[in-house]
Amino acid sequence: MNGLKHHANSVKMQLDLEKELKGNIRVFCRVRPLLPNESGVVAYPKSGENLGRGIELTHNGQMYFFTFDKVFEQSTSQEDVFIEISHLVQSALDGYKVCIFAYGQTGSGKTYTMMGNPELHDQKGLIPRSLEQIFQTSQALISQGWKYKMQASMLEIYNEAICDLLATNHTTIQDGGASKYSIKHDANGNTHVSDLIIVDVLSINEVSSLLKRAAQSRSIALHYR
Repeated sequence: MNGLKHHANSVKMQLDLEKELKGNIRVFCRVRPLLPNESGVVAYPKSGENLGRGIELTHNGQMYFFTFDKVFEQSTSQEDVFIEISHLVQSALDGYKVCIFAYGQTGSGKTYTMMGNPELHDQKGLIPRSLEQIFQTSQALISQGWKYKMQASMLEIYNEAICDLLATNHTTIQDGGASKYSIKHDANGNTHVSDLIIVDVLSINEVSSLLKRAAQSRSIALHYR
């Protein structure tokens, strides 16, 4: 009973948080170290209202200043980035719709932030860490009488074409075939992609296996494009 009360309090806190964040889009900036062939100076405000939110770029003598909801410096660890978004993962378990994605040009570090190296604890990205949190939390609640059903699907959108990363046949519009996938929205605001392979998963190990399979499909698909 105490466990259920604790969860009820947690849900209420999440409801209050979601009420505050409803409709918000938060933009974080993560700065990777400069490569040897790159020039410029990166600096951060040391005080004031933009502390932890601002970034100063100097290139060819010109200074540019940007502000975000949060700025992660070059030294920020994978764990520190995940801590900042971990409450959103909990919100998903509580029934809220959550979307986290990385945006940036090729080589900016999107894959490292999102996936990292799942085999090394310190280098795990947001996706494997989020999945671990989901399964750990759900297992704790199952022991209190809650029931969860976990399903996974994985897709790639490349040049506006959808590719099912769990399918064995990756024919897309770019390959000269007609895409069988379509994006649909129902009356409740839920979004569905038709004909995707959906797999029931019972453990983090099963999801990890699917992630490896999807990564291989993605690299093959990109190679042939």
